[in-house]
Amino acid sequence: MLELDLGLRLPSIAIDVRLDVDDEILVLFGPSGAGKTLTIKMIAGLERPSRGRAVINGTVVFDADERIDRPPQQRNTGYVPQRSGVFPHLTAAENIALPLARGRQRLTRGTAHEQALALLERFGLGQRAGAYPAQMSGGELQRVALARVMALQPDVLLVDEPFAALDGPVRAGLRREFREFQRELGVPAIFITHDIEEAAVVGDRIAIMVAGQIRQVGRTREILDAPVDREVAMLAQSGNLFDGTVAERGGETVIETPVGPLRVPQCRLAPGSAATAVIRPEGIRVMREDRSVERFANATLLDAVIQDIADHGSLTSVTSTVGAGRITVTLSPTAASNLGLERGKRIRLAIPPAWVHVIPGEPGEGLARGRYDGGR
Repeated sequence: MLELDLGLRLPSIAIDVRLDVDDEILVLFGPSGAGKTLTIKMIAGLERPSRGRAVINGTVVFDADERIDRPPQQRNTGYVPQRSGVFPHLTAAENIALPLARGRQRLTRGTAHEQALALLERFGLGQRAGAYPAQMSGGELQRVALARVMALQPDVLLVDEPFAALDGPVRAGLRREFREFQRELGVPAIFITHDIEEAAVVGDRIAIMVAGQIRQVGRTREILDAPVDREVAMLAQSGNLFDGTVAERGGETVIETPVGPLRVPQCRLAPGSAATAVIRPEGIRVMREDRSVERFANATLLDAVIQDIADHGSLTSVTSTVGAGRITVTLSPTAASNLGLERGKRIRLAIPPAWVHVIPGEPGEGLARGRYDGGR
């Protein structure tokens, strides 16, 4: 268990973080400069907080009021920086054996070497034991870094964008290996990224960090479907965002937007209030011409013209103009083919109210910023 209530005041940023992390992977997600790296450095003891308290596995490692500040070597954290941090003058096996021989385990040189070789085999690097970092690929270096951390048997894992510089297939494999690695250790882990796809694949939960503050914490689906504000929605690439105004029509609440009035399941905002409607692309239905509209009786129906179709492999993304705005829909390539979708074609879209998430807008915003802000 990792319990954090830390603050850091610097000329460039003010950080305030309150988090409880169980034996899970919490992804710390946000833009560059949000304070993510400084946060895990405070946990590791590499940056001194201005206030607060940090508890790792029941041990208080920092308490400003009690003047407790354990040095990094007494915190038993497994820290993997962006650039792997392996020693360039040591072989892969020597990099892993070093903490085994000199760390809290204090193994003999021979035993440390044997365990290092076993860990290299575990990470698929058995044939690279004698290789130096300069002779290894980026993916191999990250595997050595993870193996070295595993050798330490840490109480918490702190990983800072470890796969950002790697190509797609290597990155995908290492994400999977990291999840297996964390489960094997059974310790809390904080994994930093600014890639929402990586956050969704790696994390059990996601914490959105903006300008030193945690804006929202939740499961991936919660963050994508129900962002707490417009900035979080844009960062998480929640899909279609339409700025508008709350209104009453025929006894039901709608959001007046550039694409038309959108029915919503419920809305706590008063009529006349600025609001933003968030709609996931996969929640919008493209209606077949031969199907009755009765099954979409409660949905918002919109006439659209297809502007662009993009094939993403397992998904097809269709962007259409609707009124003064644009809407993007995602569907399977098979569905897109069966519907005969092509540029310039007129289609009808159905948006079930359950897929419309409403967040407060900024005063004076109204319809001024109605637009599409991107889909995942």
